[in-house]
Amino acid sequence: MTAGEEERLLRRILGSLPPSDRAEYGEAFFREELRQALIARETFPWCGELEEELFFRFVAYPRINDELLEPCREVFRLALTPRIQGKTLPQAILEVNQWCAEQATYRSTDQRTSSAMEVYRRGWGRCGEETVLAVNALRSVGIAARQVYCPWWSHCDDNHAWVEVYDGENWRFMGACEPEPVLDRGWFQLAASRAMMIHSREFAPAPENSEDPDAYFRHGLLYRVRTARYAPTRVLTVRVTDAQGCPVPEVKVVYSVANLGAWLPIGEKRTNDQGLARLRLGLGGVHIRCNCPEGDLGEAIFDTSSVSFGEIRLAGPQMGERKLLFPAPVGNAQPPEPLSDAQRAARRAAWAQAAAERARKNRPRAVSGSDADNRVLATLPEKDRGAPVDELILAEAAEALAWEDRFPEPVFSQGLLCPRIGREPLRPWRRALRDGLTPEQRRRFQADPREIGAWLDTFRVVDSHPTLTASPLATLAGKEGNPASLAVLFCAVCRCLGVPARLSPLDESPEYYWDGAYRCAYSPRTAKLTLEAQGQPVTLSKWDGETPLVTVEPGKTWTGFLPAGRYRAMAAARLPNGDQLLREQIFSLEAGETRLALSAPQPARGQLTISRPLPVFRLKDEGGWKDSRRLLTGWQLLCFLEPGREPTEHLLLELKENPLPCRVLLIAPEGTGPVSPFPGAERWAADPETPEALARNVFAPPDLLPLSLLCRDGVCRFTAAGYNVGIGKLLASILRENL
Repeated sequence: MTAGEEERLLRRILGSLPPSDRAEYGEAFFREELRQALIARETFPWCGELEEELFFRFVAYPRINDELLEPCREVFRLALTPRIQGKTLPQAILEVNQWCAEQATYRSTDQRTSSAMEVYRRGWGRCGEETVLAVNALRSVGIAARQVYCPWWSHCDDNHAWVEVYDGENWRFMGACEPEPVLDRGWFQLAASRAMMIHSREFAPAPENSEDPDAYFRHGLLYRVRTARYAPTRVLTVRVTDAQGCPVPEVKVVYSVANLGAWLPIGEKRTNDQGLARLRLGLGGVHIRCNCPEGDLGEAIFDTSSVSFGEIRLAGPQMGERKLLFPAPVGNAQPPEPLSDAQRAARRAAWAQAAAERARKNRPRAVSGSDADNRVLATLPEKDRGAPVDELILAEAAEALAWEDRFPEPVFSQGLLCPRIGREPLRPWRRALRDGLTPEQRRRFQADPREIGAWLDTFRVVDSHPTLTASPLATLAGKEGNPASLAVLFCAVCRCLGVPARLSPLDESPEYYWDGAYRCAYSPRTAKLTLEAQGQPVTLSKWDGETPLVTVEPGKTWTGFLPAGRYRAMAAARLPNGDQLLREQIFSLEAGETRLALSAPQPARGQLTISRPLPVFRLKDEGGWKDSRRLLTGWQLLCFLEPGREPTEHLLLELKENPLPCRVLLIAPEGTGPVSPFPGAERWAADPETPEALARNVFAPPDLLPLSLLCRDGVCRFTAAGYNVGIGKLLASILRENL
């Protein structure tokens, strides 16, 4: 590649990155990242054969999602090259994923996305971080790869990210840091067949054809819809009209599903000149909210399993209470083809090797001999402490100890001493930020922190990735930022001047501590709300909001102050088939006090059963291993247990007190402790991976034991993960109705 062509690619990268990246990292960083990609193009034949557009978007491009950027490509390429020499491209892909599993494993963490190098050094991360590691590792050796993402499942309260990789002819999928013996295999396959939206994202301009149902543009990102690869789909056309029935153009249309007891977005479009918006979705329930530039509002729920067209009239939200059944997609009833015995053995060996390699590595951690530095470190999340922290960051933060005696301890430690504010890159900023203010600014800001907000009003607000937060100095240098970056800069100015500040637990807006309380930097909160959850968790959101403000646990009450406006409270009861019974209350808050109590509708008995064929598995008794196809005849209750754990003991006690008119199999991993028997129950053993595989097949939490499966002739009719009070009586009543 000529110098001119390299310069053209660099300019294209710089032109498509979020504005904050150019201020945060500088041109030299991206020039070096491109140089590493060009080395891969020259080194690996499969990369040299890629079309330029594939190379640019899926090898050379330095950003995957909203992660911190650090140089990693050279480190990964040098480590991986000896392992993939002489391999075909599909073999190399599998080997790279095996290497990734040896570096990191899954652990639930906060929503800040670490860099690939952070995950590599630390050894763990959530699924979005594992994909950042895997995609960078693949790209480092010239393999085109991208992150794909289900923003929210419909059948359970969660989401997931994985990897798609180009094998020279087609795009294939795999779980990041989850090695399998073949491509196009992962635990999420069945779940993905029930997705309403799976997409990949690119930092690219808005598409010329904005009416393409397989793409949409949101917050400066281009989303490509990939759902049809995994699930049955349908293009839903929505027509938005005004109160007189006339089409309304340029209306924002937000598509959401019920997850975590709230309407969480999975896509967005704008209506065309005829008031139409088209988007490809899975086959299930979708909630659609429309926001007109003039302020008119409208919303509706459609089931795309039966309709392809819907109409929404902008007439404002329906105030008051309503009960809904929100249907989850049915998806694929059949699990993927089982692995052969040889493939299963290879898979177990690969996972064991990965675990051994991770255990062997010596991970550097954040440590210091200074008491002041250790106090600063103690304020940071575990994710930050998983690797060494810049000494200048610690030294700058420790200067805040001079103000310690002025504030209560939690306010001081988290609002003033802590170097981290939100999801921004962890950088030293206190001295440079303080020195960059004029004496007059320092005086005004210390006397009244609201003056900081007036100063930030002179900055340009950009609509870029809302969770991609810049460091304070990068935002200051560019005099622009998205709302999250500007909120972090507000708090940083406060902290460097000795005023505790934080991002609000409600909505991540900036707050400063003044006269014994945290005060909102912008919108005043004059409405007092008391919200009680009866039976199920209750979430509170703004009517047109995209994330819950508050989640109230069952039997608890929350009281707090909010800005006046329209709000939505929702309670959800998840049925075994993934559908949800919802009760929501839409109401207006004004200055003064409002009280509200909410509970989800109770399911009817018939709504508790499912029909889900189980895959083939093995169980062992005194006579040896037996195939499930020979065992599962008639009605049977399979209980996968953790002997000695309290939830298991509670379940066993309920089953003993409520004898069931069916066969009961008590199943524990081989070699574990004894299970408390009771008359009629049988003792069996299983492979450790069996409960997880069965749980995923019936869409139950895979890591929550005991797992109870009520089956008839190999078809699961009821499932429960964990111990649920009254499960013995519930099982007995289900059997009475069905026998």
